Amino acid sequence: MRVLGSFALVVTLAACDSPITYSGYQMEQYFPFDGLRTWEYVSTDTSLPYKLVATLDPSFTTEQGGEIQVFRVSYDRVCVTEDACTDEWVRDVLWSSDGTYGTRIWGFDTAGGTVSFDPSVQVTDGEMVAGASVVTDTGGDTWTSTFVGVETCPVIWTQEWGDRCVHLHLDDGDGDDDGGSWVAGHYWVITNYNVVGMELTDDTGQWQLSYATYAVE
Repeated sequence: MRVLGSFALVVTLAACDSPITYSGYQMEQYFPFDGLRTWEYVSTDTSLPYKLVATLDPSFTTEQGGEIQVFRVSYDRVCVTEDACTDEWVRDVLWSSDGTYGTRIWGFDTAGGTVSFDPSVQVTDGEMVAGASVVTDTGGDTWTSTFVGVETCPVIWTQEWGDRCVHLHLDDGDGDDDGGSWVAGHYWVITNYNVVGMELTDDTGQWQLSYATYAVE
């Protein structure tokens, strides 16, 4: 897959001058949920004896009167050494992303139970610029997702992406990354590949993409 440009440029002509308005990065391109996809991540915490493997379920449910497709991504620990390690499921997260409603998290499942967000947590608008934030009041908490900037991609799979990754910080209302929701923390995304790096609540290191697969369903 090629990494495509995704910055929307709107030019408005007025009288004798030509002001330029930037509407933002088209975030749907950074969160693809099509086809058959897997992602493998390795932590910068080298003491961990496992990698994290995420798998997209290509089936989906719908919300907003059928206008939004909601996909499930499962995350599993897969042992890479024999040192006190057991393969195990970690969590499922329900995601959606489109140009109209933006990127959202609808809930997640863990061994501790199911959490559903109503309304869903807004991770991005349909288009965003660096420095912008979106706020969601849900479940008694005020979530804030901030487009931190465009940065070097935290991946070990390839060096070709350079500094084209969007960094998002999702705060669950407590103002820090120490404890809190499973899905709060930092995400790095790139066009056509979705999440390529993350450091979520209570992670001991940053998860960096080491491999990914894609096939047409």
